[in-house]
Amino acid sequence: MANQPASPAPNSLRPRRRWIWLLFLGLVAAATAVVAFAWGSGSCLAPAAANDLPNLAEVIVTDLTQQESYDGTLGSVQDDPILARLAGTITQIAAAGKTIQQGQSLFAIDDRPMVLLYGELPAYRDIAIGEDKIIVAGQLPGQVTWAPEPGTVIQQGDVLYRVDDRPVILLYGEQPAYRDLALTEPDLTAIASLAAADASVASAEASCQSARAQLEELLAGPSPETLAQAQLAVDQARNSLWAAQANRDAICGQDDDSAACNGANATVANQEIAVQLAEISLASMQQALDDEAIVASQAAVEAAEAQLAQAQASVEAQLAALSDEQTALDAEAVAPQAGYDVVQLVEALLELGYGLEGAQQPAAFTPAVQALVENWQADTGAEADGVVNLGEVLFAPGPVQVLEVLTEPGSPATGALLSVSGGRPASGEDVRQLEQALLDLGHDADGALLADGVYDLDTYQAVLAFQAAVGLEPDGIIDLGEVTFLPQAVRVTDKRVAAGQGISPGQAVLAISLSDKVVKMALPAKDQGVLSLGEPVMVEMPDLAEVPATVTYVAQNATVAQGGATFEVRSALDDPTVAEGLDEAPVDVTVISDRVENVMAVPVSALLALLEGGYAVEVDMGGGRTQLVAVEVGFYGSDNLVEVRSEALRPGDRVVVP
Repeated sequence: MANQPASPAPNSLRPRRRWIWLLFLGLVAAATAVVAFAWGSGSCLAPAAANDLPNLAEVIVTDLTQQESYDGTLGSVQDDPILARLAGTITQIAAAGKTIQQGQSLFAIDDRPMVLLYGELPAYRDIAIGEDKIIVAGQLPGQVTWAPEPGTVIQQGDVLYRVDDRPVILLYGEQPAYRDLALTEPDLTAIASLAAADASVASAEASCQSARAQLEELLAGPSPETLAQAQLAVDQARNSLWAAQANRDAICGQDDDSAACNGANATVANQEIAVQLAEISLASMQQALDDEAIVASQAAVEAAEAQLAQAQASVEAQLAALSDEQTALDAEAVAPQAGYDVVQLVEALLELGYGLEGAQQPAAFTPAVQALVENWQADTGAEADGVVNLGEVLFAPGPVQVLEVLTEPGSPATGALLSVSGGRPASGEDVRQLEQALLDLGHDADGALLADGVYDLDTYQAVLAFQAAVGLEPDGIIDLGEVTFLPQAVRVTDKRVAAGQGISPGQAVLAISLSDKVVKMALPAKDQGVLSLGEPVMVEMPDLAEVPATVTYVAQNATVAQGGATFEVRSALDDPTVAEGLDEAPVDVTVISDRVENVMAVPVSALLALLEGGYAVEVDMGGGRTQLVAVEVGFYGSDNLVEVRSEALRPGDRVVVP
């Protein structure tokens, strides 16, 4: 996440030990006369008075440092804010200063919590059981009578939905169904002709009933309502006649002896009779009842009855023809259906535990397969006819999860019915870190969950348990906006919205920090090389307590302001608890600007300036005597020590300190 901390204004260097130089100059001036006299007389050895014992300091070998102090600010590093992914009203939100751990809610929209989970990859999609979104379309006539709830996982052998209480079953297979599966291929032409003949019988029966009813009404006499209905019947009969004539012309063509053509002609004849009857009925109602009308109506009844007998005879003839054709097919031993769809049907039923007679699995729809299908259909509540009609089975590679019900029960089972997640199991780093978070929270599907990055049924069970525990709808789907993945616990630094306020997707909700409070300072560009990552510093807190810290960040690019160019530096307190209750508090940061190691050193006040130039120290020789030893001065440390080099001086020697 991008970090944009507030940077303190740069401050000039403030050496804490500048008084050392003033002290040094004073000592030099005070000692000049004494040194000049002793060195000028040629004697470097001088006895000390018995009652004038000097202060002595030991020559040591040590490390020397120089320190500088900078202004700093103790506060939070702002990370990217938490955004809303859903629209609604904020019903719960974490308070500023609160630390949110894994499994806890950051905020809630319409009582739907946004839960923190640990992970490096941000959430970017809904996580469900499959990689693909599949639209399930209805292929059976009728009405949807049952559909599963969103989130339901449908496994092999389960009912996906019902049409007129007829189950549609999920079976595992790579290829979709495209045809009916049965013992033999049906004669579709003969079946269509038989259906047309059945329709003719039904039409003739209706004509008979209508003719009889009209005769009875004619004898009874018309009413105004009956006259209106009679006129409507004439119009409808004429429209039906025109439709039947058009259908007959389309079917018969040059071949007027086919069963289908005969059926179409019969339908036209029936409609012509229906028109006549309707017209007779209307005419009879509009004029006085006479014997001719009664005779005509009786004739229409007789014609309708004759047409009904003819239609019934046609049906019986076609049934006999179909029976003869099936006998011929059986005699010729027609090869049964074969193909991948038959193979995957048999494999699915075997996996469901249905036994198959014979040691070898068939690759075609044999009588043994038919018996297998009948047993399965009987158990599922379907019609046990041994035929798997197109639309009775949905083949999918594995379990599917219902995302949305597109057609509610009671509606026609046409078009898109369900939206499901299926295909290959959902997988990836986002799934793996979700599984790891579930394991860390104790939702392990009774020990079966693995953080393998594959959303399987064990992951589904763990997600259900997690959702129930945190107050999310337990549907087994992690919708975008229900969780946010961050590397660790977060501290809320500010609320961007308040409870009760409306929110839109993409709007910032919480300002957060992923780190403990740090010390931020602006390092002047001229001191860029003073600090590096991992270097220790000392922080003077507002209560003047000094606490150690470590540099954790040094900007590579300078920030140019009115005071000059600076580089942002952040340091983490070795003990973060000392910063509790403080935010944006001013502090001083002391850093080591230079150092030397393992050098011989004496107190700065032990140095004596020589008239001819250079420095010396007065070494205790014992017995109250001292001797001036010339030294080369090196590094000045911030702890009132100075590096000295001399062949005549050894560690452990003692020097006079005024």
